[in-house]
Amino acid sequence: MSSPRSVEPLYLQPKPSRQLAGFFVLLHVTAAAALPYLGLPAWGLTFLGLLLAWSLYRNLRLYVLLGSPRSILRLVWEVSGNWRIWDGLGQEHTARLAPDCFVRHRIIVLSLHLLDGGGRRTIVLLQDSLDNDILRRLYLRLRREHLNQHDNRDD
Repeated sequence: MSSPRSVEPLYLQPKPSRQLAGFFVLLHVTAAAALPYLGLPAWGLTFLGLLLAWSLYRNLRLYVLLGSPRSILRLVWEVSGNWRIWDGLGQEHTARLAPDCFVRHRIIVLSLHLLDGGGRRTIVLLQDSLDNDILRRLYLRLRREHLNQHDNRDD
């Protein structure tokens, strides 16, 4: 079985996802609908409502609209296994894939450790985030990488 290092780089340019936007809105509206049942005073409900509104705004801007300085606008999975990413400020970073990524057919959550000491970045990719062929190739490479990591641990 070949590893991602034996194939050409994979170029990703995510676009805003309506599916992810719908998920975030549903999640936050559901949480807001539960607030009256907490039995808190009005100021507490108002505070929690404002926190939910801020959370929705922040998540939509960061992960859906890709309008935050921390948003990932482009990615390249290089032959070396490293990732190059460009953030909302146009800065390029080199990163490594973290082991806590989530990879399924309909959703991929990439967790990347920045090698320049800039912490972590996360990107959520759904079916409407990338071209179907690119998403399929990414899924297959990530699954292959995951299997290779497990094979190496067994040695």
